[in-house]
Amino acid sequence: MTITLLIMALYLSMLITLSKARGTAEQSTREFGESEERFKILLNSTAEAIYGIDLDGNCTFTNKACIQLLGYTDSDQLLGKNMHDLIHYAHPDGSLMDVNDYLIFKAFIEGDGSHVDNEVLWRCDGTPFPAEYWSYPIHINGKIEGAVVTFFDITERQQTLEKINQARSEAEQANLAKSEFLSRMSHELRTPMNSILGFGQLLVIEEKLSATQKKCIGHMLNSGKHLLNLINEVLDISRIESGHIELLPEPVLINSVIREMLESVQPQADARKIKFELINRSDIQLCVIADRQRLKQVLLNLLSNAVKYNREGGSVIIEYELMAETEAGTVPVRISITDTGIGIAPYNIPRLFTPFERIGAETTATEGTGLGLAVVKKLISAMNGAIGVASEPGTGSTFWIEFPMSMDHHKINRTVNNLIIKDLNEINKQGTILYIEDNFSNIELVEQIIASQRLNITLISNIHGMETVQLAIKYQPDLILLDLNLPDIHGYDVLMLLQAEIKTREIPVVVISADAMPLQLAKLLKAGARNYLTKPLDVPAFLQEVDKWVV
Repeated sequence: MTITLLIMALYLSMLITLSKARGTAEQSTREFGESEERFKILLNSTAEAIYGIDLDGNCTFTNKACIQLLGYTDSDQLLGKNMHDLIHYAHPDGSLMDVNDYLIFKAFIEGDGSHVDNEVLWRCDGTPFPAEYWSYPIHINGKIEGAVVTFFDITERQQTLEKINQARSEAEQANLAKSEFLSRMSHELRTPMNSILGFGQLLVIEEKLSATQKKCIGHMLNSGKHLLNLINEVLDISRIESGHIELLPEPVLINSVIREMLESVQPQADARKIKFELINRSDIQLCVIADRQRLKQVLLNLLSNAVKYNREGGSVIIEYELMAETEAGTVPVRISITDTGIGIAPYNIPRLFTPFERIGAETTATEGTGLGLAVVKKLISAMNGAIGVASEPGTGSTFWIEFPMSMDHHKINRTVNNLIIKDLNEINKQGTILYIEDNFSNIELVEQIIASQRLNITLISNIHGMETVQLAIKYQPDLILLDLNLPDIHGYDVLMLLQAEIKTREIPVVVISADAMPLQLAKLLKAGARNYLTKPLDVPAFLQEVDKWVV
């Protein structure tokens, strides 16, 4: 574009000089004529539309592309005509454009070039087209004598942009619909699970049950947890694919998080007499940059698989070490988990991370959803990590994951697991809880938990959100438990009403909802909720929350 403008400037300069040289020697005129012809050939060979104007805005030159683009048949239809009046007299909406707004004139009025891509030019038949143009001043002997203008028809470009914007808008709408669907499905699936797992947990601690009855309840709880895992994994993989997963990268101490996850899977390992061995192959305690909760989820899945698909009395070796520096300048930390199971055939390895693929499911009774490793791979990718596997049939498998090493040890969030210690002081606590919930099975579950585990706490329940403030003022509860999907108003609005009332704003509110979407959780916590528990309730975690606020 710059070269074309320079050529045009040179050509216009030549024309003006030629005009001033009329009447000189015949040889000079002939030389100018030959030069003029060469420039005409050069400029007419370009696909860019070009024209020149003098200080009055009248056309001094135009090439073939300009004539054709504007719908004319001959240059005489443009030469000597005022180009503003001819092709640039109105805005895109059809309103007349003042000549003072004509940015092309800026080239010789202010001596500056101009570039515009949001206006239209008008054809000879009165139809407009979107154009992008450049104007450039022509200097002769230090004096501005006119301007050269180059322009394009950008109709196709705008149509392409409109299609892209439309596609983006449709994709955003689809993601919004998917998010709303996931939120609804999360709520509808978790609500019945709350009764199944909640009452199951209460029955397990019932002393009057026989061994057979407790065994049956154990099967019920295991099946319920398996279904809950399936729900969580389906929601996780959908969130990742729609871009709705939230990650909080931070320095994480490897040894700490591995030991925490080993405690979680230890009961499974003990049941099958499987031994764990943890090895640090580095001279220092290693940290990685990752989302702590998601890293725990990844490790828990891999460790659970190492136990589930192992042989009775087998072993699991967990190693972590520094790897060589990458081309990008990062130093990865690799965590390897090696089992002594049946191994995986080479032709099955590429299928491991495909959703709903369960390799060897037809030959084993081990439960699984076929989603765990698919979720693991997507989570690791989202955290800028890597995963791989090596396996030998009949010997075992090694799954490894890598994350960038972190040197910020002082920033580590040293999370400590607080175990629930049941004693008489907790059981005999006195206080009042207000529970706003419209599902009667959920109300009954919480009533039974409180009645059996916290004997002296009074539970007041109500299904209407609009009555919450009035009840809170009347009973001044130590804690308010709040569902979100209420029959009259949403739980968020209830929280806002409680925050607005001076007599209730200091009462702690804990949300209990089957909506497990991260955006909803973040919204309620930002609005003032003290915590957000998702259904189905984990009874020990629920009691821990009660004990935190009822003191």
